[in-house]
Amino acid sequence: MGAVDLKQERLGAYVGSRLGKVVVVKIGGSVLTDKKSTRLKLNVDVIARLGEDLGGVYRFLSRKGVGLVLIHGAGSAGHPIVAKYGLHRGVKASINLVGYTELHVELAKLRLAIMEALLHSGVPASSLSTASLVVQKGGRIWRIFLDPIKDLISLGIVPVLSGDLVADRDLGLSVCSGDQLADPVRSS
Repeated sequence: MGAVDLKQERLGAYVGSRLGKVVVVKIGGSVLTDKKSTRLKLNVDVIARLGEDLGGVYRFLSRKGVGLVLIHGAGSAGHPIVAKYGLHRGVKASINLVGYTELHVELAKLRLAIMEALLHSGVPASSLSTASLVVQKGGRIWRIFLDPIKDLISLGIVPVLSGDLVADRDLGLSVCSGDQLADPVRSS
């Protein structure tokens, strides 16, 4: 699926002609953070605007009986840590495990900022840890537990997911990008 214009008049035509009961919005981490930074640096104004825009989209889709899922990239919450610890190659040694924890702490800060922006805009949302839903093999999604996502959507709650480090049957841990999540979530 290509990019979705968040303007309501265009989104209405898109929903009516091409989508089922769920719209997945994917926002790149480089939009939400300064990806060039070596530490998490939030683009606070962009996150606030995202919350406002998604508030309108959520209300519009809700009237149409269509659910909304937000998937975001990690940006500077993840990329510098992945590079620092070599996590993109997988994790099997305990020396890299502190990087796993560091990554989750930084992702939690990014998710908190996004959740606060959604709350401010009146969007009922739930932040879900991708690491709790996905198991990979060789860096690709092998199994994904979609029931929590489906259940939240059925209640009118927006699931919020992100790229993350997840269990991997071959590599120990591996990166599951937001882009990888979009297709299985959309088909839920």
